[in-house]
Amino acid sequence: MTFDDTAASAAQAALCITDTANPTSRGSRPIGFMARALVQTTIPHRAQAALHFQRRNGDLTLTMVGHPDHGLPYGKIPRLLLAWIAQRARVTGSRVIALDSAQAVLFRDLGLQMSGGRNGSMASFRDQLLRLMKCTLHIDRKTAQGAAWQPYQFSSGISLWWDHGPRENATFWIELAPDFYDEITARAVPLDFGVLVALRSPLAIDLYAWATDRVFRLHKPVLVAWPALRDQFGAGYSREQDFRRAFAKALGRVYAHWPALRAETQQKGLRLRPCAPHIVPRY
Repeated sequence: MTFDDTAASAAQAALCITDTANPTSRGSRPIGFMARALVQTTIPHRAQAALHFQRRNGDLTLTMVGHPDHGLPYGKIPRLLLAWIAQRARVTGSRVIALDSAQAVLFRDLGLQMSGGRNGSMASFRDQLLRLMKCTLHIDRKTAQGAAWQPYQFSSGISLWWDHGPRENATFWIELAPDFYDEITARAVPLDFGVLVALRSPLAIDLYAWATDRVFRLHKPVLVAWPALRDQFGAGYSREQDFRRAFAKALGRVYAHWPALRAETQQKGLRLRPCAPHIVPRY
């Protein structure tokens, strides 16, 4: 599948954000996009022993089912991949995401250091990419019209570097599944990709993405209770006090990149107040 390189370059130039904390700045930064369902709920922070993972946010429930040979994706790498893939899909207008023949180019785009060996970043990257592309999602929503269920996978086909011999004249690509492509082109949340790279904690990434989306639509202060926050973000925390401590730490990391965010932890939950969005999308 091909696309017009000139049109793609123009679209890429349009996909930039303005720093609302410094509106006089002339600089712009690349953005990523995240499917709104994956902002309202979240994928695992840590490795999961089971192949089944579930998160809830009000009337929305996300269920992930991992491939038996790979397991569920988790951590920072899948989050960066999802944001980068969605950005490329919106730029090219294609379900087929072309990959450079050199893995190093994608590592650079994702802000990752490249290292080999059993415990190197290349092995971890390969593992997480396969986990992500081969898992299945189920989105359940309760609406005024009744219950709605949407199953989909991220990918309907892949051609990756390790699938081919060094002498083969191969091309490398990820073909997005139609339902996932529709989701990220119609209902995606724009995010500062540099912030995603800088935030080391998956919880901090999830909190930044959620706050970005929530603040953009917020017109009056809201208190989100701790039980609701834990259902949405708190994967792996058996005690609420441990989750609260981790959440407060993640919020501090988000503040470092978004000092104008008006959010504070209180006894009953998180108090979020209207403020300038972190980014202003131009597209």
